[in-house]
Amino acid sequence: MASSVKQVLTHDQLWEVLTDKAVASATPEVVQRYRNYTSPDVSRSRVHPGRAYDPNHRDETHGDQMNLGDGKNGEIINPKPKTNFENRLFNLNELVYERNRHRMQQDTLLPPAIDRYKTTFGLVSKASDRAGDVVNPKKSQAQIEYEFEQPRSM
Repeated sequence: MASSVKQVLTHDQLWEVLTDKAVASATPEVVQRYRNYTSPDVSRSRVHPGRAYDPNHRDETHGDQMNLGDGKNGEIINPKPKTNFENRLFNLNELVYERNRHRMQQDTLLPPAIDRYKTTFGLVSKASDRAGDVVNPKKSQAQIEYEFEQPRSM
């Protein structure tokens, strides 16, 4: 009979069991470089695959690095309300664009010999009582089945 002795782990053995070990990935290096560019891990910089071996890419940062901790970032997200003066100045600047807009003068586009109230353009359509009759004409079930059975030309 086997003895049922409970094994007690030491602190070092317990630490080895509980910590995650880095697993060597079977993903090819070219694919890893591409994935690091398209969807990098959290808090990792996006590196173009062509610059993956460049030793200087870590030193190159883009954006406003001088404005990180001066407390003005909250104003970008939630700006202060405009004063009355700023609102009026903005409206005056916008009026310049509105003054240059003109509606089309439709009266002057037609020749004077054409009466715009009595003249119609386009093809004469089949008159019906309602527009619904044009879209969905009144037919019996037998007539619909008969038309379905008829051969159609391609």
